[in-house]
Amino acid sequence: MESGIRAFARLGYAACTATIAAEAGISQPYLFRLFPTKERLFLACVDDVTGRARAALADAADPGGPPSACLRRMRAAYIEAVGPDGHLLCAQIVLGGDDGIRGAARARLRALLADAVRISGASDDALVRACADLVAPSLADLLAS
Repeated sequence: MESGIRAFARLGYAACTATIAAEAGISQPYLFRLFPTKERLFLACVDDVTGRARAALADAADPGGPPSACLRRMRAAYIEAVGPDGHLLCAQIVLGGDDGIRGAARARLRALLADAVRISGASDDALVRACADLVAPSLADLLAS
């Protein structure tokens, strides 16, 4: 899974499954036994990253505290939980790629953001600003490369 996350983080959906398999130390046919399509592999990577993020956000929540402090803790927990490759994978989803994949992946991100609003007690606007501050540098790096 980590090989797929790294490759998709670097190249988006254009990442080559042969490269992912080689980085994982497995054959491409075996990769396709585990994940019958590239789409299923990509979405499994997205599910892994959003699952780690969701658990970290829940652990960092403080329902009785102010939403702004909760968002700061959640931001730090997200960064630690998903790491740079998971974060870049989320940025790649925002940038686009294959229309069908993008829609499915964005739905997962929207669900994660809805959970963050619910957990933190923050307004939608506060969460959007926090996300923009978090994602903007990664998007700029991806667009510059």
